[in-house]
Amino acid sequence: MKNLLVAGILMSGIAFGQVKKDTLEREYKLEATPYKVEKKEKPLPLSKKGQMFAFFGWNRGAFSNSDIHFSGNGYDFQLNNVAARDKPTKFGIVYFDPSWFTVTQYNFRIGYFIKDNLALVLGIDHMKYVMKQNQTVDFSGYISDPKYAAMVQNGQVNLADEQFLTFEHTDGLNYENLGLEKYKNLVHKKNIDLVWSYGAGLGV
Repeated sequence: MKNLLVAGILMSGIAFGQVKKDTLEREYKLEATPYKVEKKEKPLPLSKKGQMFAFFGWNRGAFSNSDIHFSGNGYDFQLNNVAARDKPTKFGIVYFDPSWFTVTQYNFRIGYFIKDNLALVLGIDHMKYVMKQNQTVDFSGYISDPKYAAMVQNGQVNLADEQFLTFEHTDGLNYENLGLEKYKNLVHKKNIDLVWSYGAGLGV
């Protein structure tokens, strides 16, 4: 019994030693792979020099009080502090039909980038001016026709009944302008650009 017990102990010791040796060899053969950190490339700013652009849209208008002068055969007078409004077309297919685009109050711009952040821009704004009827305005001047002259009372004329005057400028009130616009990127990401633009120009 003693011999068997000793042999069993020796075999266990040998087996334990082999396991330990194998483990050490495997640990020795392990190779460390360095971790590569990928740098995120920043999106490049847009290069705009030499490019052209165009846009089209619609507008609403507001007008300060106006002094309107009328002259012709038998009359020469001025109405002072006349209030007016714009005349937007009712929303419908007319806004999207190219053959009717001049009917609406619209804005159009075409531009050319002479630098990445500077553009030469040509534009036209088509507006509509309609005198408000429900008002009494100051009158100065003369009218030879007694019918209309009688409508002027104490230097004023009431326009509410539409008998004296109806007035609108809706077919040719165009503001044409030429100017320079500068652009500044406020947000520049991979798929997003938020740009602030400002400029100056001349118009007629």
